[in-house]
Amino acid sequence: MTQSDQRRPRPAPVADDAIRAMRRRRIVRRTLAVAIVLLAGLSILDHIFHPANDWQRFDGRSFKVVGVQDSATILIATGAASPLPVRLAGIIPVQPPTPGDTADGTTDWSAAAEKKLGELATGKTMTLRLDPTVTRDSAGRLMAWVYPGAGTTIDIQSLGEALAAAGLAFADSASDSLYEIRIDHQESEARRQSLGLWSQSALGGKPRQTRSAASRP
Repeated sequence: MTQSDQRRPRPAPVADDAIRAMRRRRIVRRTLAVAIVLLAGLSILDHIFHPANDWQRFDGRSFKVVGVQDSATILIATGAASPLPVRLAGIIPVQPPTPGDTADGTTDWSAAAEKKLGELATGKTMTLRLDPTVTRDSAGRLMAWVYPGAGTTIDIQSLGEALAAAGLAFADSASDSLYEIRIDHQESEARRQSLGLWSQSALGGKPRQTRSAASRP
């Protein structure tokens, strides 16, 4: 054997080639599996959160309300295992009082608003109207203007308007929707009539909770 033959690399054994090929196939299979899972996850997220999908699934459609989650959120039956929370658009809900706030007998307007919302909506069919672009809030809840009845139009009073009219919610001045004009009008009427938050028992006609305080999470 010459010196050049000694320097020449020896061919790898057949067994080593087979092991490397097996490892490559295993890596490819795992990569494909991860890609499929990611695509499925993205599809689910898009189905849930994408405004276009929300608009197609919910705008103008009617659902039965099975309960309320808080003073501005209803729960609707969609056929899924759990009801879907729908946050009323156009209003700022009154926040629950901190401990001691009601010690002087002041009304808990948050509880009053939740009770009123339950009376207005629970067990009834409601029609949803969505904004074309922003359909979810920061917590992922669907946002909609909600109207009593099936297939109803916006010429009747929405749930948000009803709460504002009773003095149990603030109008959301940050909203630029045409729907908001009506809610703002209802708040003005409640203030004029000293209803709910604006009653004379609430600090001489002023709300115990300010709009900015209610806006804080």
